[in-house]
Amino acid sequence: MGDKLGIKSIKDKAHKAAEAVSNTKRAEDEVGTGGGNTVKRSKSSSSTRRTTSSTKTNTNTNRERNSRSRERTKAPTFSYLNGGLITTTVVPNVARTAMYNPIVSTVKMVKESIISPQPIVDLGITLASLDPGIGGLDKKSLDHLQPQYLDGETKGMGDDYSITTMVDNVKSLENLATKNRRASGVKTSVNELVLHYIRRDRYNDSSWTGVAGKIDSGFIEYVNKEKGSLTTYFKTDILVPDPLTGYDIDFVHLTATLNAHIYKTGYSDVGLEAVIPEYHIDNLAGWAGDFQQLMRDVILKTNNSDEYTVLYEEARRQMGNIDPKKSDFPMRDVLADADAVNICNKLGNKSLSSVLSDYYLKGGSDTRYRDFVSHSLSRGLNQRGRKDPKAAIAHSTAPYTMEHFMMPADIFKWPLYKRFNVSPTSAQSRAIKDAFTDFIWEQLENEKNR
Repeated sequence: MGDKLGIKSIKDKAHKAAEAVSNTKRAEDEVGTGGGNTVKRSKSSSSTRRTTSSTKTNTNTNRERNSRSRERTKAPTFSYLNGGLITTTVVPNVARTAMYNPIVSTVKMVKESIISPQPIVDLGITLASLDPGIGGLDKKSLDHLQPQYLDGETKGMGDDYSITTMVDNVKSLENLATKNRRASGVKTSVNELVLHYIRRDRYNDSSWTGVAGKIDSGFIEYVNKEKGSLTTYFKTDILVPDPLTGYDIDFVHLTATLNAHIYKTGYSDVGLEAVIPEYHIDNLAGWAGDFQQLMRDVILKTNNSDEYTVLYEEARRQMGNIDPKKSDFPMRDVLADADAVNICNKLGNKSLSSVLSDYYLKGGSDTRYRDFVSHSLSRGLNQRGRKDPKAAIAHSTAPYTMEHFMMPADIFKWPLYKRFNVSPTSAQSRAIKDAFTDFIWEQLENEKNR
């Protein structure tokens, strides 16, 4: 994969760029540095300077700082992680900043003189390849490289949908929800009202009101009247860049799934389908629902094949694909589903904004897949002598590959399979279940090695 992606060339040119940055910094040190430090002067110059008035000194110093600041802003910058802090350095001809994690970075940039005059490319590379002081690009890192697809999108590259900005806007919704509850006497929790607002346009049909609750229209109107900027910000489709991996998270999908996990579905919501256990309903609103859509799509794409290898390979091609146009279960949905489960289990009586901050900005997502598997994919572990965690994932997935959840099948067919008019065969169920299990297991293994 390294040769196909031009890793060596990218590494060499990135190192040259970093060396150019180092030379630029040394040159700066000879005439002065940023951040408020004064320009180096000779001893006699310093002595003379002490005889001037403080007003003149401050004026000259500020003029020098402003001059150097204007010069620095002419050059594009590249931000990277340095001991847990964001460091910004001047890098010639790099037109975009990067999203990354401390070990395996997802770097998004325009390939100009540093790489080559080609269109935008997404590439997972180590931080070391951009900063020679941290070390080289080793084979283990190369083995974990994964190409991504931009599809012409610019979301998540330092725009308004960073996690930090998202948390701030969720806080604004929480404040409005608190005021609205006091004024209207509504019993719906603050967190649920916030989730109602975010999912209002995309997840508000009968299938979703049944599993996540009816949206409080009064609160929607209240927010739109009190703070119209939130109406524009919380649009139908929101992609938030994951600070850990750099991949997009379908944030509206996440909030709808989270809302379903919080809401308790009853007979008045879904009729006979209320006999489905609550944990099944929660799963179907998230990962299991996406999995059943994957089942349908794989069966259709393979022309209803019953060949294990054909089905397995198609399912693996789609499962967690970075390009959402090539999958019904793309990576942005995988992250949304896993994070909804994990955030729900951390929420309790805490505010959603505080849990989002802890999860994405304070290391909570470091164990994303371990926590997700523990909460949703460990049914049957240690039961009937079953001690293999991977077998437990397969066991937990198996019910959603079957046509029905209980007998008689014509009444209790899974709602999505009924809607899709899909009746999976045993071979189809086994192949696609195995593909999903292997994908989740690989994410767990990668997480351990991160």
